[in-house]
Amino acid sequence: MRLLHERLKMPLKYELDTISREYIHQIGELDLFELLKEKLTPDEIPPYIEDITGFAWKRIYTTNYDNVIEIARSKKKINSTPIDCTASQYFLEKNNTTSVVHINGILDGVAFPDFATRIKLTKASYLTNTFIESPWYWKFKTDLSIAGCVVIIGYSVYDIDIARILYSDPVLKSRLFFIEVDDIDPVLKRELEQYGTVLNIGVEQFAEIVRQAKHVDRTTKELISFRLEAMPTDSRRPTGDDVLKLLLYGSIEGAALLGQGVQSTPYVVRREVEEAILDRLSEGPCRILLHSDLGNGKSVLAESLKMRLLQQGRTVLHVNASDETLGQDLSVVSRHFVEPIFFIDDVFRFSQTVKVILSEVPRASIVAMTRSSIYELRSYRVAEILGDGYTEYDVNKLTRNDIAAFVKVIDDNGLWADFSNKSQSDEEYFVSKECKGEARNLLVSLFQSPSIREKIIKAFNENPSSESLRIVCITLFLDIAGFNPDIMLVGQLSDIDVFTKRELINNQFSMELIERRHGTIRLKSSIFGEYVLQHVVDVDYVVDLIVNVVKKCENAGRNRLFFELQKELIRFSFIDRIFARRKMGDKYKVIYDRLKELPSMARNPLFWLQFAISRLEDGNYPACEIHFRTAYSHASRKGNFDTFQIDNHYARFLLESRTKDMSYRDDFKVFLEAHALLIKQAVKEEDAYYPFRVASGYLPFFIARGSSYDENQKNVIRKSAEEVISRAKLIPRGTKKHHHVEQCVANLGELLAMLG
Repeated sequence: MRLLHERLKMPLKYELDTISREYIHQIGELDLFELLKEKLTPDEIPPYIEDITGFAWKRIYTTNYDNVIEIARSKKKINSTPIDCTASQYFLEKNNTTSVVHINGILDGVAFPDFATRIKLTKASYLTNTFIESPWYWKFKTDLSIAGCVVIIGYSVYDIDIARILYSDPVLKSRLFFIEVDDIDPVLKRELEQYGTVLNIGVEQFAEIVRQAKHVDRTTKELISFRLEAMPTDSRRPTGDDVLKLLLYGSIEGAALLGQGVQSTPYVVRREVEEAILDRLSEGPCRILLHSDLGNGKSVLAESLKMRLLQQGRTVLHVNASDETLGQDLSVVSRHFVEPIFFIDDVFRFSQTVKVILSEVPRASIVAMTRSSIYELRSYRVAEILGDGYTEYDVNKLTRNDIAAFVKVIDDNGLWADFSNKSQSDEEYFVSKECKGEARNLLVSLFQSPSIREKIIKAFNENPSSESLRIVCITLFLDIAGFNPDIMLVGQLSDIDVFTKRELINNQFSMELIERRHGTIRLKSSIFGEYVLQHVVDVDYVVDLIVNVVKKCENAGRNRLFFELQKELIRFSFIDRIFARRKMGDKYKVIYDRLKELPSMARNPLFWLQFAISRLEDGNYPACEIHFRTAYSHASRKGNFDTFQIDNHYARFLLESRTKDMSYRDDFKVFLEAHALLIKQAVKEEDAYYPFRVASGYLPFFIARGSSYDENQKNVIRKSAEEVISRAKLIPRGTKKHHHVEQCVANLGELLAMLG
């Protein structure tokens, strides 16, 4: 940078992007390219650089354009993989080598025509935005969160906005070290000390430390891919506040959970399924899948299981979001533990991890979890991931004993409010019938009680800043959409600089609802978050915020994360979950009407499909049909676009509209069209359940329309039902057990009985 200032005869006060742009303007881009090639090719590398770069680093990140690190390592005969993240070479990383990631690009191998795109010099936000939009940003974040030690040598404000990236993980401070010159500017030193330890010892002295460092075998305390669960250090009797925090926020106190077992004080309901799972685990290595909808107790059940297993002396590990050290960690686990039990939050997200565990530790047991809505879509993959011998537990419904236990916990802590004067049998009937035997519905009913509702509304009426509310609501969106956001992602979507306004996350209002863990933000309770969005936050505010977040994703370019997020946010299932049905009104229509103006939506067949689904749910069949035809029209312009999703919902529309609206006169013709679509899907998608879910509608369709059909028409419907049942017999065992398939076969059996 100093050289550029000298060549231009300008004072040394401009940043790199500014002086580079001026150099191109005055002298030319080719001259700048040749100058960098000449000056950034090393003639001689000091031995201390070789010592530092030759250490067994997991990964090296650099903002320099030269290949000094690679040359220094090669002199010590150590392999390395140069990575140019600006050129999207993410997948070129090689095993058993240390990657050297050049955040701003690497000059070596770059021809002049690619100079402007491969080397970041002149873009105003020349580093941070480009880096965040690359896959390597997420790799960098992961590396920071799992590293035992992070060393930054020669920090410069011109190189990387360290503060904005490091702030997202405040836990990192104890593991982060800046190597600086011995006469470092005191102001800069104080600035750096916000984020880590400053060692003003100089590079050569640091090289001496590196030379003396010895390799140490990993221990169980240093596991990164897994968290080794341990018993709480103490126990205590659960209190009413513990119970309230559990019901409201999903916060489980380990000491109280352990104390419940000692003192027999009701706290966490030990459900009947828990005993069945423990029995299954006691029989030897096994694979278990738990699934439930949001708020139905899957996570609480998992925590209770862990405690019971630890009390039995079993080894329990929780899978973390890292595959970088998976092989090394599994080697440690294999050496130290017999028949460990791994808990996994998302079986589909960690599918590869599960397969590696089962391969490397064959005596391990797996307790994997997922949401029921996701399981319905991907159930055909479970056998592939866990193997054929897995046991599935749907934990959505409470048993009679579960309900009695829930009622006792609520009774003992005085949380029924106006319902307190009812008998125990009345309360159990209420949970069984009014709450449909589901924990989430019971919790929502408790939120409605005056005392608890007053606590919730009070928290939102004590004038939280609009920015705090925005952060909380966006976190709720991401959780409901199935994403695990980091703080910087929330900052990007909310247009809030979380670095300069850290108090927006660290205040009492925000901390009531969300918690921070290693740079991520998560809801304390998903069901509580849903309740807040549906019953407390102003509905128009939520509408505006959803639209703005989708637009943010639209403007994020080709970033895969934002593309996937946008796809989830426009789904009707997401919007329907955000707004309680009874409160929705026409708000979903407002959202879709505003989103259709976006370039990515206007000609997007899947957007119009979601709009059509929303009108189908609303019973507006004429508008629904128009949106379906729009979806098909845009799909036809996309060449090889697979319309299977549109076909499935269109078949459902055809059957449902003619079943419920008797003004249609083309019902038999429409039945033939729907059946043709569904059989085509059942043949093509052999492991899919969704054609059968729609085909279940043949029964209500015939009940509504069949009385007017002649024998030939009835015979066609009979053969159609038989064809669907025949296809159901051919699908894989895992899919055949799906409740939609079983319901379809039952419905069509009843239909055939009616037809004689």
